[in-house]
Amino acid sequence: MNKTKFLGPKSYLLIFPAIALVIVSECITFPAKFNWLLVLFLISIAIIERMYMHLFNKIWLPYFIIVIGLIIFAKHSILYSFFYLVPDAVIIWLKRRVSFWYDLLPSLSISLITIVLGNSFYNWTSHSYISRLGTLFLLFVVNWVLAYFFSFFESGKLTTSPVVSTFIPTWFEIGVIFPYLAVFNYFNYPVVMSSFLAYLIVVKVCHSRRMQVNESHVRNLISLIGTRLQLQVLLMDLGSIKGVYYPNKRIIVIDHKLDYPEQLDTLVHEWIHCELRKYKKSPLFLEEIWVTILEAVISWYYVFNLKRILSTGGYK
Repeated sequence: MNKTKFLGPKSYLLIFPAIALVIVSECITFPAKFNWLLVLFLISIAIIERMYMHLFNKIWLPYFIIVIGLIIFAKHSILYSFFYLVPDAVIIWLKRRVSFWYDLLPSLSISLITIVLGNSFYNWTSHSYISRLGTLFLLFVVNWVLAYFFSFFESGKLTTSPVVSTFIPTWFEIGVIFPYLAVFNYFNYPVVMSSFLAYLIVVKVCHSRRMQVNESHVRNLISLIGTRLQLQVLLMDLGSIKGVYYPNKRIIVIDHKLDYPEQLDTLVHEWIHCELRKYKKSPLFLEEIWVTILEAVISWYYVFNLKRILSTGGYK
């Protein structure tokens, strides 16, 4: 039996709603009185974020991790999370008309599963600063892993694209926002809003930079790789494959249907694979981790140096 076909059907995405239904029904609690200010705040943030976002799909880099990361330190976090997640899902449906069963419901379920696990973990800890910081990291990792399973069940393959495209905002979250928010053991509206605005600014800058990548930049990098590394780069129709490399022939082939930022990422990805094969071959899993990290660093370095590259006609 074909393994990809066995694991790939979209019906497998319904595993997430089934798990979410069971654990949410077991763990959700209801307050004696609703905090309507918090409800309004969460709905507003969900609307602002979804209307603002263009590049980064929130299944990979959700601000709800930050918001719920603070709410999780109080009671009823699972219930209040619905006031953030449901408006977000509605806006996605109105803008994109995606499938309820195979897009919205699994995505919503992944968020709920993440929140329940984070909530349970934090209640088990000492509630110290380290506990709060650890809970934020757990939220991030669980959501990231579940999102990759979502991607695999949906398409039948894993992709490094979300890791690369969200690399800088992700490290801004991990290195700046998480340590800042973990200082507080209660929901502080100015603190959450200030971190939210900082997050949006970083995402906006990264989005703007990536959207500046054009054919000239890609061609320039192809020329650089060909001249300095003696690698031949070809652009052609590869169907559903983004890129392939032939280390023995020193050839890289990129799908010409990709947009220019994705062509750039794929070119760097295949180039790194090709270079690593010069050395001792490592297990595929470990190689993919190294390639993904290096791809993100090199791609973003190139993106943030676009003007210099074009003005000098390439790296000197």
